[in-house]
Amino acid sequence: MKFRAVLFDLGGTLIRTAEVPEIFRRILGVYGVKADFDRILEAHKANEKEFDVEAGVVKSGMAFWHSWNVAIIKRLGVKRDVQFLARKISELWWDYADL
Repeated sequence: MKFRAVLFDLGGTLIRTAEVPEIFRRILGVYGVKADFDRILEAHKANEKEFDVEAGVVKSGMAFWHSWNVAIIKRLGVKRDVQFLARKISELWWDYADL
C-alpha cells in the first residue's frame, strides 16, 4: 500500500492549546477587531455545519483554512480587510495558541 499523506491533528489532540475562539479573539484584537469569545464560538459552530473539514483539508490544504477563517470573520460582521485578517489568522495561529 502506498500512502499519499499522513495528517496529524495537533491542537487539542496531541498537544493542549488555547481554545479556538480565544486564539481568533487574540489575533483579531491585534488588528483592532474586537470580537467576543461566545460570538466567535457561534461562528465556529456555524462553520462546522457548513464546511466538510476532512474533505476540504485533503482537497485544498491551507486554502481550506483560509476559506474557513474568511467565513468566521464575515459571520462576526467584519467588513474591512477580511482577506488580510484571514491570512493573518493562519500565519499567526501557533504564535497565539499557548504552546
